[in-house]
Amino acid sequence: MAASHPGRLRALLALRGRLSVRLVAGLLVVSLPIIAALAILLTRSASSSLQDDSGLYGSITAADTALRVGDWAHDRQVDVQALGVAAGGHWTDASALQANLATLAPLYDDFDNLIVLDTAGRVRASDPATPTIAVTGHESWFPAALSAPVLTDITTGPDGRLVWVVAGPIRDRSGAVVGVVAGDLHESALQTLMAHRQAGSGDVRIFNRNHLLVFDSAYTGAQDDASLLGAAGYFRSRLDDPVLDRAAAGQTGSGRIADLLGQDVIAGYAPVGVLDWAVVVSRSAATVLAPVDGQSHLALLLTAI
Repeated sequence: MAASHPGRLRALLALRGRLSVRLVAGLLVVSLPIIAALAILLTRSASSSLQDDSGLYGSITAADTALRVGDWAHDRQVDVQALGVAAGGHWTDASALQANLATLAPLYDDFDNLIVLDTAGRVRASDPATPTIAVTGHESWFPAALSAPVLTDITTGPDGRLVWVVAGPIRDRSGAVVGVVAGDLHESALQTLMAHRQAGSGDVRIFNRNHLLVFDSAYTGAQDDASLLGAAGYFRSRLDDPVLDRAAAGQTGSGRIADLLGQDVIAGYAPVGVLDWAVVVSRSAATVLAPVDGQSHLALLLTAI
């Protein structure tokens, strides 16, 4: 009988070993899917957080850009008010009116052309001498400019040039409105304004009220109308997305959209109220979410194992 105890002991130890292996295997079978599921949930949460953070940063950058463009546009309206005051002081002397405009024009280098018109739209003075603004007196902005400063949207003129008019009233010494001073803004001035944006802030694009591209940070080196209308795609490239409608309604926010090139991006947007424009600042979704994509792939690998 005594000789049988060692055999029973070995049998019990072997049984316990097999049970331990089965127990560990069972725990792994149950726990690995749970761990993988948790990993997937965590990476999805991290992905959502990264997307929200990127969208918030984009909307803040878009709002800052919109404010900068709006302030610059308002300053150009102030410019024509100052020019109107100067023109009013020389209104009755045609030679002095032209000489005064020629003296002041170099101080206002955001304009291609400055022109002084009477209430019928006839040219009284211009710098340069040949106006780049074709005025008949029937333009929609002209009657409005007889009472207050106006800023038009950028348009394409009959000769294919880009025209961007800011205008305001001229009053004589008695306070009576006697004419209009108008300026044709450099479209490239907008490129210069945006050239010093913060590095790494993403792609900055601005769209007009018709959802047509009027600025693209990828082309800040373009300085002439042909380049802007050609390679840059201004006034040809169109973005039809609800974010532009929200910006037009005065909203600032963010969303995941397809950009002009059809790329998946996370974008912030904001309105430029004075112009009815929308600023869109975007970053590639793949770049933003890259840190968690690797973790997600690892979780899927664990699940497959």
